[in-house]
Amino acid sequence: QVMVQTGEHIFEKLVRTGNLEGDYLKKILAEVSDLMEKYGEDFLTIVLDPYPSPDYLSYHSANCAILSIIIGQELKMSAEEVKELALAGFLHDAGLLGIRENLDYPKPLTPELKTEILKHPERGVALLGENVSQEILTASLQHHETMNGKGYPKGLAGEEIHPFAKILQ
Repeated sequence: QVMVQTGEHIFEKLVRTGNLEGDYLKKILAEVSDLMEKYGEDFLTIVLDPYPSPDYLSYHSANCAILSIIIGQELKMSAEEVKELALAGFLHDAGLLGIRENLDYPKPLTPELKTEILKHPERGVALLGENVSQEILTASLQHHETMNGKGYPKGLAGEEIHPFAKILQ
């Protein structure tokens, strides 16, 4: 719940001012990482529960950060890599911020909304700009690319896709 509230605050400020409270978010993610090491698989029950928040994007972002930490730790990534991956997991859908009020699932997507959703990786990179590392920008841009090259926005395949983006898929 703290991560969801953090997400709501950070996303609101990012949209309003263009600034990301990266240090604050990294601190929260480091605390979550420490708790995950302490409690292990119990964290999976948190991310597998139905979304209890009306703010889909903040809850989804918190879940992706948690799952990214779990995967990064299982892959024996360094602590710094896990922090960067968790931040990428939290921010990868920032491009949905302009349309999140239309993401009340389940409902059919209009053609216009589908077009807007397909633009969210590029929009996220533009929004995050210089607030984050190049790795996070690349992961955000590529998180809908697929190993077979049928993803978007660039149709990348296999090794063309950043390792963080492969995890975020």
